[in-house]
Amino acid sequence: MAIGQSSFRPGGGPNRGKAGGKNTRGRGRGPRGASAARIRANQRKPSYLDEHRIDYIDYKDIKLLQKFCNPQGKILPRRLTRLTNFQQRALTAAVKRARHLALMPFVMDTEAY
Repeated sequence: MAIGQSSFRPGGGPNRGKAGGKNTRGRGRGPRGASAARIRANQRKPSYLDEHRIDYIDYKDIKLLQKFCNPQGKILPRRLTRLTNFQQRALTAAVKRARHLALMPFVMDTEAY
């Protein structure tokens, strides 16, 4: 490089080749290309509440609350329940309220003799 020249190239860095930083390979632009499959794969599966159109989580609905608890009685995390942040907080409050009113147990005995 001569004095007074910068190493900046508008198309990309030193390892970009002749294309100037642009990827010249096909990107699956067709109707059944890779981009269409990628969009479907990244869509989140709807939660149980969204599938059954449940708007309000009632603390008296024990069968619903037990679907979101494991056999030990712990509340499942969001990544397993697929609930939104708002729905998960409402679920947690409902489970805790049901536990305090003795509608649900705090801990279930998992050992069977």
